[in-house]
This record gives sequence, structure tokens and C-alpha cells, in this order.
Amino acid sequence: MAATPQTLPVRSKAWAAEHFRGVEGVVMPSFTPDFSDINEAGIRHDVRLGIAQGYFSLFCSSPSTVGDEYKRFITAACDEAAGRIGISIVAGGASEERNLDVLAHAEAAGATHALVAVRPAPDTAAELLAAYQRLIRSTKLGITLYAYRSPALRRFDPTGIPLDVLSALADEPNVVAVKLTQTLDATTALECAERLGDRLLVGSADLAMLAVLAERVPITWTGQWLTDAVQSPDHRYVVDFMTLLRAGKQREARALYWTIEPAYRAFADLQAPYLVRGAHPWTHMKYYQWCVGGNGGLLRPNIEGTGPIGEADYEAIRKIYRGIGITPRDGGDFELGRTSA
Repeated sequence: MAATPQTLPVRSKAWAAEHFRGVEGVVMPSFTPDFSDINEAGIRHDVRLGIAQGYFSLFCSSPSTVGDEYKRFITAACDEAAGRIGISIVAGGASEERNLDVLAHAEAAGATHALVAVRPAPDTAAELLAAYQRLIRSTKLGITLYAYRSPALRRFDPTGIPLDVLSALADEPNVVAVKLTQTLDATTALECAERLGDRLLVGSADLAMLAVLAERVPITWTGQWLTDAVQSPDHRYVVDFMTLLRAGKQREARALYWTIEPAYRAFADLQAPYLVRGAHPWTHMKYYQWCVGGNGGLLRPNIEGTGPIGEADYEAIRKIYRGIGITPRDGGDFELGRTSA
């Protein structure tokens, strides 16, 4: 399916201040049972789930997609969203040509913003800044920068994050936010927040870190992580937590955090050994979403984290949900998906 060009204003910092409020969920690709193609019906199903979850946006993650599948995934997600929810995409970890192509396609399809990362980094800070600028200035999409630590980036900054480069990029008109990844320690997260939080909306993928950061900078959003692991359409815990933080109700937010902490900690512990290798437990994540009404279905076993899991894993996840008052929505065949056309 080709993207239908949209008339899109530049997504500015003023736009982000209005729209980055609450939780940005994740939508993962679904595939046909024989893995021959993406399953558009399943993708659309999961966009509707994100709307039911009360998210302000959905981040199109791309595990095990090949060729033009990611672009077709974006088109289906934008079409189903139809302005009811934002759609963001990732442009990073590929060639510059590929990243520029995905950004152009996403803008034409009606996406709202993009997570941009230049990897691997060039040799000098000036080259890294220029590489980011070529991507950012090619599009009207809002841009979220990605603060992730890498030993290879220590040549730019002792934190392992090129903060001088990110700080320069924060002045670009359509750079609107920064995502702090899950693996940052508190000191590094605070350093990022204090360096960038005067110009960008700071969001952490570490739920436990948000209340700490909110003591230093305004925190209006979290996302681009599997928030479905700790909430459901009937129990919007993370959405409610963010509503309290945005209202400055820190004590109430922390009380809610401790209610859901066992489920959040279980998910964080599951992810931890994958994240240090730059991977995710994708099959577990699909099953998490299945339990709160997602399409489910297996991903192609062509990257780490997409291998099969067993009944013991399924029951452990179901037990986690029941522990925070969520009844898992089982029924049907997870491995095929609710919509297996």
C-alpha cells in the first residue's frame, strides 16, 4: 500500500507541548501465520487497542520486518489512527539513505513524529551533528532524540551520551523531545534532564525514574516502551500515573507507582539482560499485549528475542497481571493471533 501524501505543518515545540501529554505506547508488527507478509488487520487491531488504552500516540516498532514491510506497517497504522491518536516511527540503526526514505514515507503517510538516532556514530562530534541535521531537516515530523549510553560514545562525553551534540540539536525547530532509555542510572538521567529539559520535553522509559526527574524538570510524557505490561484498557495505571505527575501531585503519583511496582519490576527484570545487548524480549512483549487485548501472533525468528516461549512463561505473565487487578484476556491462539488473515 502506498502512502497518500498529507499536508503536514512543521511539528514544532508548541505542537509538542500540546500533544505530548501522557503515554506513548508501542505497536509491533503482526505477520501472517506463514510469515510471508505483515498482517495489516492485526496491526490495525493493535492501533485500536492503543486508542482504548488512552495513549496519546503509538510508536511503530519494527522487529523482524524486512524490505518495505516497515513502510507498509506505518501506512496501515496511520490510516487506522485517522487522527485519533498520534503515530511515531523510528529512523535509526540503518543507512542514512534508508532513514531518509522512512522519514519521507512516514511524513507522507500522516505520522506525527519520529525517534531519530545516528548509529554507528561518525568519528567526530561535528560529523555526528551534521548527520543528525541532515535527517532532522529533511522532514516536518516532530523529532524525539534518543539518549542511550554507549561505550563507543565516551569519546564525545563521559556519560557515554553525546550531550553537546544533543544540546545543539535541541535548538532545531522540530526537535521536540528526548527519550531517556531504560538502562540509564539516576545520575546520568539527571544530567540529561538538566542539560536538555529547558528546551525539550523529557520522557524516560524507566517508570521508576519519572517521579525523581519530575523533581527537577517538568515531566509530561513517557513512552516508546511496553506500557501495556502494567496497564489495560480497564485499568489505565500508567496513564493515571502520568496525569498525576503532570498535575504536580507527586505523592499521589508515587502511591500509584507502588501499587503497580511488582508488575513493572517483573517486566524490567525480564528486559534487563536483553537491553544490555541492544535487544528486547519481543515474544514475551507480544504475549503481554495479547493479555490486555492485543492481536498477538509470533514474530519471525530472525532476531534475538523472537524465539518461542512456553506455558510456564505465559502463566508467569498472567499471574503478574492478576497481581495488580488485571484479568488477562486469553482465549484463541496467541501464536496465530486474534486476526490471523
